[in-house]
Amino acid sequence: MNSFQRFMRRVREDFKARRNLDVYTVSAVSALLVILALIPDAVSPSLITAVMLAALSLLVLNLSSDGPQIVALDDYLNDRSAFGPLSERIKGAHKLWIYAPSAANILRSDNGEAIRREILSHPGGEVRIVIQDPHNTEGVDILTRQLDKGVDFQMQHMSDELTRTIQQLQLMQSWPTPGSVEYRLLDYGPGFSLVAVDPDSKNGQIIVEFHGYHNESTDKRMNLELTRDSSDRWYAYWMGQFQVMWDRATAPALDHSQE
Repeated sequence: MNSFQRFMRRVREDFKARRNLDVYTVSAVSALLVILALIPDAVSPSLITAVMLAALSLLVLNLSSDGPQIVALDDYLNDRSAFGPLSERIKGAHKLWIYAPSAANILRSDNGEAIRREILSHPGGEVRIVIQDPHNTEGVDILTRQLDKGVDFQMQHMSDELTRTIQQLQLMQSWPTPGSVEYRLLDYGPGFSLVAVDPDSKNGQIIVEFHGYHNESTDKRMNLELTRDSSDRWYAYWMGQFQVMWDRATAPALDHSQE
């Protein structure tokens, strides 16, 4: 969710709770006067001065207030509808890290092309993807119960999606691009999915999706979006989670040699 969407959501929540109405009123009047001031003789200078003083007084009052600052959790907690197109998320990025049980949804449709265009077309472009190990049947069976059958409207079969994802990843590895694609296989599902865009950069983003026990549909799972500005502590925590998973997951070549 971008800054404008967060702002509009906060405005809606404030109006529902009848909160900060004085701020919005003065802001609206000030904006109107700014527009009218462009028209010669439309507003008197004394009126403009009065509104400016009112706005300044309100600003000083708010800055000196000791009241609690209300943080809207909905600025950070969303479902998949707030994720937006992957092509927009990764525009200008050079790294993409993904953990998802099958990664079927995020690699579907035009996302593969967006990854090639935005990340893999650059020297040093890096895509790392961790999915479930299809040979660990016990782990796949548990995820099938939790994810495929844990929704009201089942749309996927975990084992089939894993087969398709691995085939797609192998095709992506064969692309003649400057950037690289690597994937590894995890033995069990930790209960969340994770997408990190340029995770080690100043403007990185990490989106964590919690699987839960039951959902109406896959799109209704709760997502937490983090940046370094929103919480440097928890951003580093989830970045570290992926790094540990990557280190402990099995490289496909090693896995195939053990079949």
